Amino acid sequence: GKRLVFRSRRGLELIPALGGTARVLVPREAATVLLAGPWSPDGRMIAFVRSDSLLTMPIAGGPATAVTAGGELHSPAWSPDGRWIALVRGNRQSVDPDTPQFFGNLGQSALWLVPARPGSGRPVRLTGEASMNSSPAWLPGSRALLYLSNAAGGEDVYRIGLESGAAPGHGERITTGLGAQAFALDAAGHRAVYAVLQDQSNVWSMPIPAGAPVGTMDAAPVTRGSQIIEALDFSPDGRWLLFDSDRSGVTQVYRMPVEGG
Repeated sequence: GKRLVFRSRRGLELIPALGGTARVLVPREAATVLLAGPWSPDGRMIAFVRSDSLLTMPIAGGPATAVTAGGELHSPAWSPDGRWIALVRGNRQSVDPDTPQFFGNLGQSALWLVPARPGSGRPVRLTGEASMNSSPAWLPGSRALLYLSNAAGGEDVYRIGLESGAAPGHGERITTGLGAQAFALDAAGHRAVYAVLQDQSNVWSMPIPAGAPVGTMDAAPVTRGSQIIEALDFSPDGRWLLFDSDRSGVTQVYRMPVEGG
């Protein structure tokens, strides 16, 4: 608890927790994704995502080691025994501050398990890819993970066992109605902290201006209600509006007349 790793415009930096001079561990390169990850259990290394690769690096200095690559990696979590790193493949925009227009979106993603030391095991997919799965957090003993998923509707906490013989993809839902966007456990695994993202979006319409750009004061609502609509399209004949919405608790596709109804 004496040091912090954080991301800045300079890259990933290390600083004493009670203040002091920060030093850059991983320089930031232009137009390259760089996301901070967890400390190793012994406090000697950090994991991080650069571009489309997961890497580890000793805090004392030395080259970074590639662990795995591919699939919009994010949210790595180092197991308490140091052997494994759980991570998420897919929908990195939902956690990347550099893409605020997509932050918190409910796109599909899957939980994977990779060996922390390359060559010491094979990657294992833990969840399916038909829903949002994110924020892996290890329980003590390195035999189970908690994570967020909307597989059954809203974003709730699930548990998946990693004991010998456990079947990947069969998480157990342990909360209802949490609506969490991010989730973490304390070091002892006794208390949880989570963040709730409150967002709402609807479809509006307005005439295309004939001259100079205008404001949106004259826009009229087409849809209403507490929901998130992320994409929309018109039918070829211009009569129907097609859009996605989470108004039922799970994201589905809807259609309605363009003039409303």
